[in-house]
Amino acid sequence: MSPEKRIPAALLILRFFLAIFLLQWSIEKLFLPDAAARIARSFYGVTLPVEASYALGIAELIVSLALLLGFYRTVSYGLSLLIHTVTVVVSWRQLFDPWGLAKIGSHLWLFDCISCDKCVPVCPNDANFVYETRAREVAEDELRFSGTALSVARGPRHAVARAH
Repeated sequence: MSPEKRIPAALLILRFFLAIFLLQWSIEKLFLPDAAARIARSFYGVTLPVEASYALGIAELIVSLALLLGFYRTVSYGLSLLIHTVTVVVSWRQLFDPWGLAKIGSHLWLFDCISCDKCVPVCPNDANFVYETRAREVAEDELRFSGTALSVARGPRHAVARAH
């Protein structure tokens, strides 16, 4: 393939994958506005109301579809570049150190997990999850077998010291 044909093909591939990337984030803002609010609070340091999440989701959906379909290329390319640049700039720490290993002084190898609550969106083995709870004490029941009989006994109590 000649260089004259490779450049348009490369630009099409870049445009396609950036549009798909932005499209999935816009869909998340529309279907999971609470997640978008947590991301805005964590990465951008702003409180994002649900209505704003929907508005940003619709705007980003329009931009990503325009980019994907090649409409208004100057505007859609520029806005897509701006959106992507802002997201990269605010998440630079996670990009350079996705597992947060540098700040905890750990020498863990790839795919090793730690309890830091920062790897849920990027966990390579998808083993981590978040369950939000308030501070409380929880009783545990124990099942006990005695011969052929099964009984339930009150077990130890576990305390969740702080909301998480």
